[in-house]
Amino acid sequence: SASSSVPPWSEARSQRADERHDHERAVPRQKLSSFSGPEGLSWAPGAACTKPWRSPPSVRPEPEQRSQSVADRVTSRPVRVSEDEISYSYVINALSRRSSSQCAALLEEMVSCSVKPNVFVYNDVIAGFARKGRTRDAAVWLGKMQAAALKPDVRSYTAVIDSCAKAGESDDAVRWFYLMVERGISPNAVSYNAVINSFARRGDADGALEWLDRMRADVQPDKVSYNSAIHSCAMADPPRADEAEELFREMRSVGLHPTASTLSALERATGISRRDKLCVELGVDVEKALQRKHAPEHRQARPLRQGDSS
Repeated sequence: SASSSVPPWSEARSQRADERHDHERAVPRQKLSSFSGPEGLSWAPGAACTKPWRSPPSVRPEPEQRSQSVADRVTSRPVRVSEDEISYSYVINALSRRSSSQCAALLEEMVSCSVKPNVFVYNDVIAGFARKGRTRDAAVWLGKMQAAALKPDVRSYTAVIDSCAKAGESDDAVRWFYLMVERGISPNAVSYNAVINSFARRGDADGALEWLDRMRADVQPDKVSYNSAIHSCAMADPPRADEAEELFREMRSVGLHPTASTLSALERATGISRRDKLCVELGVDVEKALQRKHAPEHRQARPLRQGDSS
């Protein structure tokens, strides 16, 4: 019948197109599948998505919404991301906390396979080096991000600032902070905390408290901010007990609950007896506070080990 007759070239052409499409995708997929990464991860395209995507139910727009410009409708469309980009991004993110070198190598492979990385992938690589205090590598990858015509965001710069803190380079941390602001990027609480941490790890209470003051004028300090500032007082030589106590009182006055890290720093600054008296006075349950989760490792203020600043 006429309805069942299909030109033979149509099916063959479709098949050839499918084969060509599969071949084009096979190169990056084969490279990625040969990569030995964390146990339990699948490198297959689309493996990062654990649930099938379903389009949201259609909703009839209101009259005023129907009059939006064509440009608005175009920019509101979802961005298409290739399956290979998803797979690479997923693995790089997982590796960023384990092996910064492997993470960077995989990003280089991603570029060589003509799979375009995004800002998030570069940020994962920069953060991976930052966690190790490898400031130079973190800065190099931020430069590579810019060379790839991608614009670094607040997370990009904050990671470099954090790497400076890990290396005990407070001057460089401040320099990167100001560079971020000059580029028109507004710092957030984590940005300020990284700078405070860079001084706290050196026991430079003056520097830490100065940057806490600057933070107050711009962003509301959080418990990490106060913890780092109290740490700086505890690490000062001699410890600055009065200022540590004042910070602890302020922390409680704004409704922040101390953690085990807070009490540990306060104890080193004031002594355990004075710490416990302050907790009773301010209604802090020491046992509960000691059970509260510490700040993530990359946000804690710890003293520099011998050779860390070299």
